[in-house]
Amino acid sequence: ALLYAYRHCKESWCLSWLKEVEEYAWKHFRRPHLQEWIQKLDRQGRVLEKTVALPVKDPFHLPRALIYCLTLIPD
Repeated sequence: ALLYAYRHCKESWCLSWLKEVEEYAWKHFRRPHLQEWIQKLDRQGRVLEKTVALPVKDPFHLPRALIYCLTLIPD
């Protein structure tokens, strides 16, 4: 969403917030010892172990979102 916002308005705050979100994601969602990512956190940043949707991780949505993001990154 922040890349779309930047594409639309070209405001530097969009890229600043994108950096904040990226840092948060790498810090809180990554589980390097398991070589995977956490599916969901609560509002305090604690892991929710309860299954949110299907009991398996869907490998389609993350690569699709990454492809969309790559098309939006400014030159």
